[in-house]
Amino acid sequence: MRTTNRLLAKTEARKFIIHCCLINEAAWSTPAALYAAYERWMNAQGESEPMAKVRLGHALTDLGFNRAMARGGIIIRLGLCPLQPPTASEAGS
Repeated sequence: MRTTNRLLAKTEARKFIIHCCLINEAAWSTPAALYAAYERWMNAQGESEPMAKVRLGHALTDLGFNRAMARGGIIIRLGLCPLQPPTASEAGS
């Protein structure tokens, strides 16, 4: 069951990346910006229950998008960024 859930999370994350993200080795994003973009995408798909932030993070790591610490201790995700930046209210969440 756990393996099936992890595979489903990776599949959903992969679809999100294909439709909503720029993939580039120089790209990076905060987890909050990525999750905001993911939630917008899920809402646009008519889905009311997006996966949890932690699950999305694990799926992104499984797909090769690693976490790193930027200056000032900010956690970032390397290799991708959302095509649409978060709104001011999303960036603050």
